Formats: sequence, C-alpha cells, structure tokens
Amino acid sequence: VLSLYSIWGDISYFDNKEELSNIIILNPKFLTKDVLGQLFDPKLMKYYENGIIHHSNLKEIWSKFKNRNNFEQIIINMTLLMEKFEICFQLNDSNNNNNFWERKSVFPFLLPNEKPKEINEKLFNQDKSKLKKNEIEIERIYELNELPEELGGRLFVRIIRYLN
Repeated sequence: VLSLYSIWGDISYFDNKEELSNIIILNPKFLTKDVLGQLFDPKLMKYYENGIIHHSNLKEIWSKFKNRNNFEQIIINMTLLMEKFEICFQLNDSNNNNNFWERKSVFPFLLPNEKPKEINEKLFNQDKSKLKKNEIEIERIYELNELPEELGGRLFVRIIRYLN
C-alpha cells in the first residue's frame, strides 16, 4: 500500500533500500523545500566549499531539525535520501572512515566551474592497472542541443558510482 501511495506521489516511501524502508514522508515537498532547499540558503554557504560538504556541517545546515529527539539519525537519513535521488555521493577518502560525521559528500550542483582538487583526483587519477583482463575503457563524448540542469549532476553521481 505504501509503495502505491508513493507511486501516486501522495507520500515518499523507499522499500527497496533497507536503511530507508522505515521512513515514510507524508509531504514529498518536504524533501525539496526543507531538505534540499537549505543547501541554497546564502547564509549557509560557509558550511561547504567547492560543492563538498563535511558531514559534521550538516548539523548546521539542517539545524531547524535539532529540537527533534533523533536529530542525528534524521540527518543521516536525509543524506541517504539525497544519495538515493542521485543528488550527492559520499567522497571515499583513503581513510575509509566508518564515522558518518567525519566523512564528506559531494553535491554536483554546488560545484564551481573549476575542478576542485579532491574531485579532480577522483576522476582523473584512476589506476589503469586495475582494469580486469579483457576489460577495456571507453570514452564517449555527447553533444546535446539542450540539457536539463539537473541531468548533469545526476549523471556525475552515476559515473562516480562506477569508479568506486
């Protein structure tokens, strides 16, 4: 029943990801207005640099939820939701840190025009020796007359998944 209401757009429910299957969002606009919208607030730009947000700063960005009992879990769940919608991805550093609050996420729509060092290293310093036998690397260049603004960010998130 929840999946059906979700398909109709009455609620947001994600039964196919275990971490999110216990979350029901009764007002889907909450995700865009209260969660994603906070990232565009000019007063909060000091909490991210080059499209990269340190997870400890999410407590400040989403501070409007701090009076809730499970504030930290809400932030973790909102981050998981944004990953599900391909709005962001977690930056895997060499420490492979298991502590959520010490990790970072990249939000492609917040990236500057110049390539940040951390992103540049992730994309362009790939070890070609890690290719499996009989595996080839293919490069494609697409030229489109028109491109929806959000498509670039979602494509970026998907490409990063394959690099991991």
